[in-house]
Amino acid sequence: MALSGLQRQVIHFYRRCLHAAKAKEQPYNERWMAFVHQEFRKNQTISKRDFFYIEHLLRVGQRQYEAYSRPEVKDIHFS
Repeated sequence: MALSGLQRQVIHFYRRCLHAAKAKEQPYNERWMAFVHQEFRKNQTISKRDFFYIEHLLRVGQRQYEAYSRPEVKDIHFS
């Protein structure tokens, strides 16, 4: 089954987030990886046809990515 353009965008964004998390300093990168996994799993049950919501989440995620991928941001704490 071929992926839609939006599905490809989500997968590409997920990989970018994982790459940025791995680039963080030790021991913080493990927490960053857990954060990325948690954020994507939290929204895993969204319908593939809910295009507007998925696009919204991509925009919000992109803003978070830009903020969190800055070199001066070292660690993250989440629950």
